[in-house]
Amino acid sequence: MRSIKVVRRIGAIATLVGGSTTLQSGSEWASAAPTVVILAGHEQPKPQRPMLEGLMRIAKENKEDLSSAIDRYVAQKVAADPSVTANNPDRESVQPDVFIDGIPLSELTDLKLIARTEKISYEEAINRYAWIPSLDKVAASIRKTYPEEAAGLAIVNDGRGLIVGFKGKIPDDAVNLARTLPVEVKFIGNKGFSEEELKRTLEHAHHALATREDLAKIAGEYDIETGEISFLVRPEVALRNERDRQGLEARLLPSPPVNPNIRFKLTVTDADIAVPVDGYIRGGGLQNFEGVCTSGFNITNGTGRRATTANHCRDINSSGLLRYNNHPTQGGGTDTSAQTRSTYYDIASYSVGLFTGTRTFYYDWNLPRYVDDFGISPTIGQRVCKFGRTTGADCSTIDSVNATRTYAGRTYHAQIVTDARITDGGDSGGPWYFGNRAWGFSAAKVDPWIGDLNGESTFSPAYLIPSALGAAWSIYER
Repeated sequence: MRSIKVVRRIGAIATLVGGSTTLQSGSEWASAAPTVVILAGHEQPKPQRPMLEGLMRIAKENKEDLSSAIDRYVAQKVAADPSVTANNPDRESVQPDVFIDGIPLSELTDLKLIARTEKISYEEAINRYAWIPSLDKVAASIRKTYPEEAAGLAIVNDGRGLIVGFKGKIPDDAVNLARTLPVEVKFIGNKGFSEEELKRTLEHAHHALATREDLAKIAGEYDIETGEISFLVRPEVALRNERDRQGLEARLLPSPPVNPNIRFKLTVTDADIAVPVDGYIRGGGLQNFEGVCTSGFNITNGTGRRATTANHCRDINSSGLLRYNNHPTQGGGTDTSAQTRSTYYDIASYSVGLFTGTRTFYYDWNLPRYVDDFGISPTIGQRVCKFGRTTGADCSTIDSVNATRTYAGRTYHAQIVTDARITDGGDSGGPWYFGNRAWGFSAAKVDPWIGDLNGESTFSPAYLIPSALGAAWSIYER
């Protein structure tokens, strides 16, 4: 056990270092005791939200909820300022480009859904989570600048804090970058592993397991806090007894990683097998063929446009044809055909048929919204929302990134895992989002396995489109 103690505090930074050093004799993996740097929350910048505070006061005076006060403000804004709908070239009924204290109306709508999901007040949801979209660029910068040192990020304390890990020394400029965030930020150095190492080690071990013909299902992911890589597998043939299960676990457990700070855990289960689960095409539309799925965000290469869905949806459609239908309010449908599919990610593309691919998506039944950008650095603890034809709209929290999953004879990489099962069969391919930011494509379950065992939903990140479907293609955004 490595001890940790406080040694000094300078302004908003508290620095803690361990009292001992652990060395691996004859190994390059010498690991110093953990160091911790804390940017105290009370000294971080505070969000300025005068308009929201005013609307909260008005709601209290009128004995109404904040949502009603916001709706009234938005209606007045739209009536007085035509520019808030000027960027809607598709001429459809979507949410206007209204911002309140810099927060888009779309994000405020999602925060209301989160408040309902987490059973907290609308005001509390705004206070806890409205800052999180600003984290994406900070997280991406840290991961890009320190690809072999960054050891993961996680939003903690119900949105009130952030933890950032590093394999070795904590870089000063990473600390300075985090000073822009309005929450307590805790840096942990000398963890002895990086997130890239965890990802590579996970994928290498998963590949070895996936080559075995005696395994039907494999789920793998890593824990950035402990450095543990865990696998849950289901054999093709049911186990006879507990001794057989333990013996198979021992045989399947991968050899220890080169880095002794990373370790494997493998569990064999014989629970039921899981299988992932007008004239415009939109994300969140209804796809019908031999099975049913949900359409994902549309993509573009600058001149053409395509629709998307989950790759495993293509597997259950032998003809390669798909019937797209809008939600009832917009109506209409068109036949589309399979285009490009990924061999590595759970993402595939389809033509747009006789329709036009728009940059809108359904964030709830009959309610389209524009895509303004896409997330590039998903973070543990981050709230995200989804729409699927079976379960509708709901929100959850990112619990794991870069997870691997094998189902229906294919292995999919870089999947994002959430901490609640809010998707089901038919939701596959549907949009995961927050506000106007696209986050990914749902990998729903046609029948329960991992979803029931772990209580989770998964999705493939939107930023993977160029890698999955061709370098020229990307999310169709503003």
